[in-house]
Amino acid sequence: MQRSKAYMIFTHTANYYKKEVEGLVNKEHEAGRMIEYKKEYILWHIRGRNGLPPASSPKEKAIWQKPLDRENK
Repeated sequence: MQRSKAYMIFTHTANYYKKEVEGLVNKEHEAGRMIEYKKEYILWHIRGRNGLPPASSPKEKAIWQKPLDRENK
């Protein structure tokens, strides 16, 4: 069964709604209706996409990647 990607609409929310979306996303995660990875991906996106995006673990947890250190190869 293919899962819906409807949560992706929150990543492109207008600036006006970002605080409201952030509250809604946290509420849905706390209630167990949203997995950690989706929550963290949406928050990463609406907070300005700083650094690398989270990756998803096999248990649907968010994994934060470290950026490559290109100066000290």
